[in-house]
Amino acid sequence: MSDQDEAVERITGIFPEGDVKDRRSNPNHGYRAVHIIVKVDGFSVEIQVRTDLQDIWAQVMETLGDLVGKEIRYGVAPPSESAQELIDGLMLQSESITEIERLQRELDDLSSDLVSPEQDDERYNEWQDFLGALDTLADALAIRRDRLRSRLEDLLDALEGGRD
Repeated sequence: MSDQDEAVERITGIFPEGDVKDRRSNPNHGYRAVHIIVKVDGFSVEIQVRTDLQDIWAQVMETLGDLVGKEIRYGVAPPSESAQELIDGLMLQSESITEIERLQRELDDLSSDLVSPEQDDERYNEWQDFLGALDTLADALAIRRDRLRSRLEDLLDALEGGRD
């Protein structure tokens, strides 16, 4: 998410009058991203900035919408119970994305507050132990993120196979 924040900063630096809508903290039917509406040659252009998990989740929902009805993107119930069950599962995955990204942001914030050995040897050693534990947690989060991404990619492949 820090890369996402940096990308948004760069884009708004180029388009300072851009209208930023951050849907990460308040997702719309599970969908999250940062949208920046800018003017290019008099036309409104929407730039969407997503993390990899946000992107694959959105692709799954877009593909599912093509199959069962685009209205599902706005919370309208699909025509079948099985499609609703799939959507309910996707909403749970969306909540997992929120939790993974929140934890990763907290880890990033903690890791950036380092103490140098010149300041305090004892505190520096404590920080090194703490950072080792953070690395272990970050690795566990990465595994969880990769598993979720893999499940979503498998689902996307299956859905795209259903469109043929």
